[in-house]
Amino acid sequence: MVRAGGGLLVDDVALTADWVFSELVPVLVDPVRLQGMGKAASDFGHRDADEVLARMVYEAVGRPYPGTAAVAGSGTGPGAPS
Repeated sequence: MVRAGGGLLVDDVALTADWVFSELVPVLVDPVRLQGMGKAASDFGHRDADEVLARMVYEAVGRPYPGTAAVAGSGTGPGAPS
């Protein structure tokens, strides 16, 4: 995600108020950059990855999944583009 331009990565020890101010705030106030990062993230990842992962965990432990996620890659379900 980071290599694709859709996110930022910071080491835990470097995540300070100074880092937020100098690195994150400029991104949050730059709509063009934010839009570009959102597009890169969207192109790179799967919008329903959290639901797919949750379904896989429930299946692995032999429990029915209580959510309403779609099958991976179907393009339907929570978070899918409409």
